[in-house]
Amino acid sequence: MDDDIEDSRQRLQAIEDSLVSLPVTADIAQVEALMLGEGLVEHNLTTILLNLRKRQKWRVAVLISDWVDRGDCPFELTTKQWNILLSACTRSSRP
Repeated sequence: MDDDIEDSRQRLQAIEDSLVSLPVTADIAQVEALMLGEGLVEHNLTTILLNLRKRQKWRVAVLISDWVDRGDCPFELTTKQWNILLSACTRSSRP
């Protein structure tokens, strides 16, 4: 069981690292390719958004929201996730 949890954490960390390293020119298709089929659940998406906010990667967070809004995404952003997303964008505009 502990090995499964550690594997899940490592997989989530690998996804986050890949998202953070996306170029500024990245698009929704690249985000979808990284996240789709990874067995992510709602709280994983929350964790990813929190870490993107912490790393000041608001563009990637916005790409995730755009992907979710497309309709063919298996996720729907919760109020908490929207607030994290807005917070990530707000932090980036501060001097």
